[in-house]
Amino acid sequence: MKRKVSLWPGMMMLLLSLLLSSSSVIAQRTIRGTVTDAADGLPLPAVSVVVRGTTVGTSTQADGTYTINVPSGSNEIIFSMVGYVSQTLATGSGEVIDVLLAQETTVL
Repeated sequence: MKRKVSLWPGMMMLLLSLLLSSSSVIAQRTIRGTVTDAADGLPLPAVSVVVRGTTVGTSTQADGTYTINVPSGSNEIIFSMVGYVSQTLATGSGEVIDVLLAQETTVL
């Protein structure tokens, strides 16, 4: 006796998972910019760029540029690098955030 196998439940689960994953991609926006040294204006490579309260992050390229996808509901980005004062900036409504990092001066 042959048994019929229904693909319907599997197809519904696949469709549901695709819809849910696409909504999370839609609910984010891309922010880009350049991080430079406040003293001399030179680009800073390897600056850590993290969305506050999430695990979403990236680092700047050799020319100081970065691109990061900010999830909806997140409104602050933290810029940090060893030897520089960290900055936390509001994302606002713009798509470009350029940052000047000041060198940290600590007396030992």
